Amino acid sequence: MSVYSLAVLPTPTLSPQELVQSARTDLRNLASRVDALALFSPNETLEDLTARDMVYLLVPYVRAEVESRVRTTNPSDRLDRLREAFVSEYSITQNES
Repeated sequence: MSVYSLAVLPTPTLSPQELVQSARTDLRNLASRVDALALFSPNETLEDLTARDMVYLLVPYVRAEVESRVRTTNPSDRLDRLREAFVSEYSITQNES
């Protein structure tokens, strides 16, 4: 395990909201690919999953977290972001049922 000092980590060239928007796009693409590949089926148990694929179970949660970090000045836009976050998070519980 290597330890990095803050001096060697790259500094982001994008603003925090640009990073959030970029993450939203990437996570949306990732979620659609996970769905298209059908990595998980309703009849699988936790023991059936490979350790490598388990990380993809967190995609809806991470999408919801990123959506909650979008800054808006318009209350209706904020409500739209929260709805999208809820739908992302809700898809986790639907897949577990």
